[in-house]
Amino acid sequence: VAETGDTLILEAEFDASSQVFSAVIGSGMASSETLTQTFANVLMGPSSHYMSTITSVAPSPDWFTGFYGVDFVNKRKGTWYDTVVISTYPWDAGTENGDTYKRKNAVTSPKEPITRFGPSTAPSTGVFLNKGKDDVLPVGIWSCKIQT
Repeated sequence: VAETGDTLILEAEFDASSQVFSAVIGSGMASSETLTQTFANVLMGPSSHYMSTITSVAPSPDWFTGFYGVDFVNKRKGTWYDTVVISTYPWDAGTENGDTYKRKNAVTSPKEPITRFGPSTAPSTGVFLNKGKDDVLPVGIWSCKIQT
């Protein structure tokens, strides 16, 4: 997913897993005018109330973002949240070198561990840093509205 946005391997893993209740695959890049994308409904239920997402940051060497295992049930109240909004941060897949929003960079050899960018590990161009260069800014905001 990170380098090209291709989801075929991920989809095969979903199909082979008994732990995936519902999967929705996006239609490609968000519009450059709106920078948003709306997905089809995700089916959730009493035994499947966690959600994970992943998307490539494109164009880029091998950057991606998403979230993992977010619980859509308020355990304290025992109810579903009406809306969940999650800011997500950039990660490096460790497979391509590069420090700008550009594809087709040199291969990282050997491959490096997948890591979330921090102030000291962000690309030298500062593309993910705030003005003070002491914090990484989110690259995605996921807004999920629960429909019953």
